[in-house]
Amino acid sequence: MIFTLATHLTLFVRLALSQIENPITMPSPTTTLDVTMLNANSQQTPSSHYAVSTALCGDQRLGPTALPSHTLINSMLVNYHPSGMECPQGYRDAWINYTGIATSPPLHGFKMFPNGTQIMSRVTIPNNIYIVRFGDPNCTYVSPAGTPYEHRAIPPSNLVRRSANGTVYGRILTLTEIEVENGTIAP
Repeated sequence: MIFTLATHLTLFVRLALSQIENPITMPSPTTTLDVTMLNANSQQTPSSHYAVSTALCGDQRLGPTALPSHTLINSMLVNYHPSGMECPQGYRDAWINYTGIATSPPLHGFKMFPNGTQIMSRVTIPNNIYIVRFGDPNCTYVSPAGTPYEHRAIPPSNLVRRSANGTVYGRILTLTEIEVENGTIAP
């Protein structure tokens, strides 16, 4: 399964971030917002973005045929295997709903107590810390810079480049303290 262990942070206060810039070079730490965007999603309708030539079996929901190789993200993909070593049909059966859309694990992917509530807490990310996001630039799932991909409750499709100028990775420098939900992801 791709949804295994580690830290899950969901951006709780999005207003603490300023406008996103699109440099390709690695930003140096500053007191302003810096974002590196590498190969990310373009705006697509669900009916038009499943078939992608660079995706496993031509299906973007299964992840890319070749993992991104930019130096900022190489170390986060070392032990990652699209669809968690499941066969493509096994992954589709488990994580693609009857409408063809990839589903998310319950309760935002957090590990749960036996009673079904999330094992998570609210924590504060300090100012001037890098957080990173894979997938759509508007997604709210972020993790500390350097967190391995397999330790995030996100699908393999977040690594698929969907257009020539699209991106799959965003590196964000916090401008102020940000309150987030933090916890271990479900297996």
